[in-house]
Amino acid sequence: MDDDQLQNENKIKIYSEFMKYLKNNGNPLFISSLNLQEVLHVVEKKEYENYCKENHCKIKLKRYRRNHRERKELKMKLGSILQQIVQNYSVEGDSVEIEDIEAFVSSFDTHLYDPIDFFAVDSRCSRNCFNYITDDSDFKKNLNFNMNPNVNLYTCGEPSS
Repeated sequence: MDDDQLQNENKIKIYSEFMKYLKNNGNPLFISSLNLQEVLHVVEKKEYENYCKENHCKIKLKRYRRNHRERKELKMKLGSILQQIVQNYSVEGDSVEIEDIEAFVSSFDTHLYDPIDFFAVDSRCSRNCFNYITDDSDFKKNLNFNMNPNVNLYTCGEPSS
């Protein structure tokens, strides 16, 4: 196991233990439907990258998606992940309106977040949820979480320099 893999394993362990601690102490845990779809997308992307590496090939993601055997295996993995998430978190539906998109664009130079992260956090803030827990690397890049100064950000990694 190389250093990056070891660091990732440690991060996963810390994150998992923290979430377990919160849940065991009666804290309600929520996940945005926007973040949930992002989780599923990341899993698919990693499986695609692993497939290409293991098979020494360079195919497009669209072509990988047409591989029925891989698709069936990925479906099982995604189903398992989804089941684990819904057993441990309340999934909150989010919608993105034109006003949200305008807010993202108008504040674009004040943060380093992609649209999904921005909308998910903004939605949590509008629901008075001010503790945001993530292992998304975007949040490690800028701990000055200036979208809302009342938000407490908890992340597993060190900020990038």
